[in-house]
Amino acid sequence: MSDSDKQSAVSALAACGEDIAQLEAAVSKYTWLEDHPGPHRQKWRLARGKVQRAKTPSKIVRVGAGNAEAEEAVEEKSDGFQFEHGASGKTYSVDADFAKFTDENNKKEYFYNLKWRMKQMPGGASMKREEFYYLYGLEQQAKNGDNNTERPMWAERGGLDFEGRERWAQWERMKGMDAATAKKHFVEVYHEFDRKQALYAF
Repeated sequence: MSDSDKQSAVSALAACGEDIAQLEAAVSKYTWLEDHPGPHRQKWRLARGKVQRAKTPSKIVRVGAGNAEAEEAVEEKSDGFQFEHGASGKTYSVDADFAKFTDENNKKEYFYNLKWRMKQMPGGASMKREEFYYLYGLEQQAKNGDNNTERPMWAERGGLDFEGRERWAQWERMKGMDAATAKKHFVEVYHEFDRKQALYAF
């Protein structure tokens, strides 16, 4: 197949937009892209993944969406970190603390800079503790609202992007939560998560 054929196929996939039925048909039509390594195959695989996610029941429960029936987001793994918000009865300076703990110039207290324990993943990759990704999801929800990004698949050095996929999943988990609640939950978790379990030093 020529580069022109590949580009036409990718353009046809993009033209499907959010129409999953149409996209599924296009993915099936252009399966030959799987045999041609390169950016066109990557885009075909992303489209195939989008179809699969749309047709696969979710197992990650969204939190704080204000719905009596738990909504479900997209992914085939466990829910991740669990936290019973409000259980401690403590109150915090939400706006001030949120600004402080999400400020990258705050070298000591910025949640990214905490000395998170790491776990090894296949292919030599590593990931932080689940508490980090939960905080990340809340931060993104508070600052940017609902997640409307495409879930990452591959890391820059090859292999699955475990880090990017978990960040995406935890942000998606917060879908429907308003910014004020996301800030409140973030600050609560930051103050109360088990540092002995999650951090190397604190």
